[in-house]
Amino acid sequence: MDLPQLLLNTARSVQSTLTQRGTLRESVAASGPTMADLAADKVATELLTRAGVAVFSEESGFHPAPGEFMVILDPLDGSLNASRGVPHYACSLCAIDQDGPVHACVLDLERG
Repeated sequence: MDLPQLLLNTARSVQSTLTQRGTLRESVAASGPTMADLAADKVATELLTRAGVAVFSEESGFHPAPGEFMVILDPLDGSLNASRGVPHYACSLCAIDQDGPVHACVLDLERG
């Protein structure tokens, strides 16, 4: 498995999904996930678990998978910024194994 490429592809899929859905500029409640958070979480967790990687997401918790890696995920890190048009938000992923962090990816979703 090319883990760094999987993380980058996942982040780019999140970026593509949010761009297509047009959900970034929504109103944000004081707490809880936004529609954009949930859309980003759905695409990321599906891609990662399909690849055999467990996921622990800020938005939806733990998703088991049979592989040796788990990805800690914030699919839309900075959702308040995104909703207000402040161009500082990202998809943040860190793959770990039993010994700790292995690879990480932070993709600036505004600029790619």
